[in-house]
Amino acid sequence: MSSDRWQAAARWLLAAGAILFTASAGYGHEPAAETSASVAPAEQPTADSDQLPQFGELLVVPPVGAYGRSPLHVDPVHALFVRGEWISPTPGSGIRTATGRRVTWEPLAPEGDGAWRSPALQGGYATARLDCDRPRVALLEATGHAMAYVNGQPRAGDPYGTGRMVCPVALAAGSNEFVFHAAAGELHARLIDPPQAYFLDFRDAAFPDLLAGESGPVFVSALLVNATEKPFVGGQLTTIRAGAQSITAAVPTIPPLGVLRLVIPVDGNLSPEEAAGGSVRVQVDVTLPADDGGERRLADSKAFDLAVLDPSAPHTCTFLSRIDGSVQPYAVLPAAQISAAMQGAAPPSSGPAPGVLLALHPAGVTPQHMLQGVEPLPGAHIVAPMGRRLYGFDWEDWSRTDALEALADFRQRAATDPQRTWITGVADGGHGALRLAALYPDQFAATACVDGWIDYFSYGSSMPEWTATTGVERILASCSNEQRLAPLLGNLATVGVAVHCDAAAPADLLDESRRLRAALGDFHNDFAYRVAYRDELPAGSPALAPTVTQFLVDHELPAEASVDRIEFVTPAVGVSAASRWATILAPRLPGEFCRVNAVCDDANRVIHVATENVAGLQLELSRLSPGEPVGVSIDGVSLGPLPWPTGGEKVLRFARRGDLWRELGRLPAKWKRPARSGGFRSAWDRRVALVYGTGGSPAENDWALAKARFDAEQFLVRAGGAAAVIADVDFSSAGDPHRNIVLYGNADTNSQWRELLSDSPVQTRTGQVIVGGRPESGDNLACLFVRPRPGSSTAVVAAISGTGLAGMRATDRLPLFVSGVCLPDLLLFSSDAIEAGASEIRAAGWFGLDWSVEGGEFAWREAAL
Repeated sequence: MSSDRWQAAARWLLAAGAILFTASAGYGHEPAAETSASVAPAEQPTADSDQLPQFGELLVVPPVGAYGRSPLHVDPVHALFVRGEWISPTPGSGIRTATGRRVTWEPLAPEGDGAWRSPALQGGYATARLDCDRPRVALLEATGHAMAYVNGQPRAGDPYGTGRMVCPVALAAGSNEFVFHAAAGELHARLIDPPQAYFLDFRDAAFPDLLAGESGPVFVSALLVNATEKPFVGGQLTTIRAGAQSITAAVPTIPPLGVLRLVIPVDGNLSPEEAAGGSVRVQVDVTLPADDGGERRLADSKAFDLAVLDPSAPHTCTFLSRIDGSVQPYAVLPAAQISAAMQGAAPPSSGPAPGVLLALHPAGVTPQHMLQGVEPLPGAHIVAPMGRRLYGFDWEDWSRTDALEALADFRQRAATDPQRTWITGVADGGHGALRLAALYPDQFAATACVDGWIDYFSYGSSMPEWTATTGVERILASCSNEQRLAPLLGNLATVGVAVHCDAAAPADLLDESRRLRAALGDFHNDFAYRVAYRDELPAGSPALAPTVTQFLVDHELPAEASVDRIEFVTPAVGVSAASRWATILAPRLPGEFCRVNAVCDDANRVIHVATENVAGLQLELSRLSPGEPVGVSIDGVSLGPLPWPTGGEKVLRFARRGDLWRELGRLPAKWKRPARSGGFRSAWDRRVALVYGTGGSPAENDWALAKARFDAEQFLVRAGGAAAVIADVDFSSAGDPHRNIVLYGNADTNSQWRELLSDSPVQTRTGQVIVGGRPESGDNLACLFVRPRPGSSTAVVAAISGTGLAGMRATDRLPLFVSGVCLPDLLLFSSDAIEAGASEIRAAGWFGLDWSVEGGEFAWREAAL
């Protein structure tokens, strides 16, 4: 293991809590029959003698809303919950859809296998009432739904039918209502008793393979379920493996009825006997503090096996994501006849270090399955990331970051040639391969898009069509630019591009390939277009067909010293800011494309730059010999010979104010920058803590906890993510000053508001929102905004706030984790937007470069009085 990986692992373990190393004696798992003798068992709930109620006939209604990739959905059912006017339907009762059509609730009986099937369940709702004789906690196991209201509280669903979601729910004595927002035309649902109060669950786990010769910790993930109505606090986990070091780490707080994707560190050092075996068994114990301060209580104990493989065999690796610290897997097919490099050793003397081919799977296909039947490539490893989930984000958003993180992690494990890096993908993965190569053209020598598509605007019809007739719509239209790929195709001018499509593919995919061929034909001199027939394609992934891989591996990135010209476009500096030696630090107008064309005249030590929509620029001087002054010309204006930078930094930075450029020493700490560029969803990019308010009315406090838990569940289901959910009174911002925070509530209901947002120009209080001195009053307003976190140059604080209960509830179903949805720095709307749509958005906007309202771009529905 490289020192970088050791340091990264150590940083995580230190952040997670106390680490104890003591000498003590992938795939699949089984409960451990034994428990650690040094740990007392925790008190467990008594077994229930009565049966849980079960679902029978449902009442279903066909789709009523308008969804897509818009920041606000229109949904009459959700609107009833927001207003507190939901009444359980009866057979034949009606509701008006978003288009004004009246539809009725009709009975639907389960089929023989217990599932409900109906066209109405493709986006419609299903509801049921179950009677319970006493209060109790049950586990809801359901698939085929986007979400569910359980006694009025939102809970995440399993829209893709993976069976990986488990949801603890509180049943009241008497009648309990379940309202499912169905997704797939087929719904499965049942209630079961939890095995105990707190338990490990491996239905959604990630297991690495152990490799002979590898050292250091490896990481497993599993679910830890809190099946109680109190927070799980003070937990620890200990992993035990015979003959290896045990590792103990803290477990984050889990909210009442919550689920956490747990990080389980395991000593990966193998003895010679273990390296020769097929697997090793690992036990993990989860403990809680004793009530009397004595020995810790055992909450649960499980055991699982990790496969032991030769480094030259196909295997699975895991890593800790910088996004949230969660465990994420990827599959590896090592290069043919190369195993020494997999152990971090120098490449064989007989040839250069192997390259890396990043392979992106289509929706629903595991990375391991994608590599099945594929022959190892001579001189090239194949790395297939998970993309966070099998259905993920079409390799956008967190999936895109996952691909880059997997590539970076693999490079720490193996000696590779950075000039020989390629990317390929099929279907959604083909879109992703094209997208990543266009965003990061200095990282990939060539890309292959197989049966792929360009972007959401050309493929499908789910993107909103903003007319831009109002200022608010112009802001929202600018947000969606981040999803446009066509304007970025010019970035591929130095990247080899292969476009392959199956002649039997659907017509819309064939059209996408033809559009891509036409666009590349206008400027590209190194692309290949091929239509193949089904019998010509390999049994495995067509993205790894020999014709594709041969095209890719024939390309190399040019040496850094040979690149004296850069032409680069980015939709957002928070997504992609740099190409080679030029970095766009900030845009003039957020949401609009930024362009930089730069030429370095080495002989005369002059750099000429032309920009569009650029407010901050950084130029690296590694091409030039140090010492002598450097001439810089930006947008036709010479800034004169500039002295060589001091302090070891070989960079020059510049800022534009008005039409004038000036040199900067360092970027001001409070400025926006690539690491903190804004956009509301960026709050989930840096180990986010979801902090719910407890200082409001009982209904407001219940909402804050339920909403924070719901967002954490959605992050888990859709992004394989882990987000801490903590009450405001239990949260300490001093523990990790550089993590992101989301506050739920407002200045009157969340006690952390005063510490983290007291200086914000946006304030939400009961009955009023103030934006830069402008008030907007009402008890049904919802306001989302993001601000820089005090004391950090990278972290942010976001607020999901409301002026009253209706405004708070209006945020419940925001599509925060839907690919293609983009949100600006601020969005202010009334709860009426859940029925009326974008016309009820009161304001939207971006803060300025200095995070001010005055220097930003904001639009209001109504002119100021």
